[in-house]
Amino acid sequence: MNNSVENECNGLERAIEKKDDLCNFLNEYDINLFTKLDDGYDFLDEDALMLVVNNPYCDNALEIELSGEFTVFFAGWHAHYFPYKEDYEEMKKDIKAILNDDVGALVVDTPRGGVCDSLYYDDVFPYTDVIKIVRKYIHNEEIADKFIKSGGTIKFEYWNPQNTLTFDIPGVGENKKRTFPRRGRVRFVIQDGEAIGSGGYIIHNETVACLTYIYVEPSDKYDEKEVYEELYQVLEDDIIKDGCKKIVTILYMDYEFYKKKGYVKRKRHSMNKYIKRYWNCIIYNGIFEKNL
Repeated sequence: MNNSVENECNGLERAIEKKDDLCNFLNEYDINLFTKLDDGYDFLDEDALMLVVNNPYCDNALEIELSGEFTVFFAGWHAHYFPYKEDYEEMKKDIKAILNDDVGALVVDTPRGGVCDSLYYDDVFPYTDVIKIVRKYIHNEEIADKFIKSGGTIKFEYWNPQNTLTFDIPGVGENKKRTFPRRGRVRFVIQDGEAIGSGGYIIHNETVACLTYIYVEPSDKYDEKEVYEELYQVLEDDIIKDGCKKIVTILYMDYEFYKKKGYVKRKRHSMNKYIKRYWNCIIYNGIFEKNL
């Protein structure tokens, strides 16, 4: 047996031998083991294993492939680790950081496909200068420049999706006056590097979303009604993407705004199931619903 084949075989044995240690390491989580014989895992090598850590918050599981080396997958990120002590300990550290929500999977996508995936250990906020992050993590300067010119999406994806932040980056020539980064089901309004508002919604059931609030900071630097309407439209688009067929909300601005958006005013007694759960302590002028 030549050295390269022998090293690969030895590595496979060491990776497989770590199965019990990994299961013990992850014993507080809901895990499953799969082989090539299981549905959906026919891509695995003959003697390889896939250890899946099920996510209690969503379908976005963490997967660890034990083959000639270790490969860890989460969201749009993946990384390879050799089955030797230093790499193995580094892998366990990264896995624990993901499961504790200490790090996010940084994924940079363009209309032509992904250009970067990495683990992001620093804090990230809605007003973070993500262009600096792109230049830091996309090591090819030409690719970074193309992304900035063409635009795309930068996502910091966390184990608990409520902590995930998404930035839609407009390309050169598009309107860059305001951006609307997303965390969970909340959108923030960022202008000139400052947060000037936010809005959010809750999924009531498979077909109904409750638009719980929209707030724009009063200022003479911008048209508050214009910002409000832009933010509202971004939230409605998100709700549609979530598959909802109806929006319920209370009156935040004026009746004409919601009327133009296609809302119909409802009587309080017919909407008590929403009011008691989401707006019980709020003074409001009316409750509206819209079929999408």
